[in-house]
Amino acid sequence: MENNTRKKIIASSAAYILGMQPKVEIEGTPKQIKRFKEALDASKDLYCILQEGNNQEVHQKLLNKKNTAKRFYDEFGWQWPF
Repeated sequence: MENNTRKKIIASSAAYILGMQPKVEIEGTPKQIKRFKEALDASKDLYCILQEGNNQEVHQKLLNKKNTAKRFYDEFGWQWPF
């Protein structure tokens, strides 16, 4: 994947995690799209819990994000930036 494409994906992902609604089409195999969505949703869930100040769920959400980031890396070969 070229750097410009990766930068756009990262910027759009950050916007989504922060609660915005960027319009982006992701292309890839069904497994790649699934892994991307898992990492993206886990990052957003963790961000929302941190914003709410709900410390009881932080550990669980952090572990989930860590696991989905690992699967993302296994699929794409680069670190999930969030």
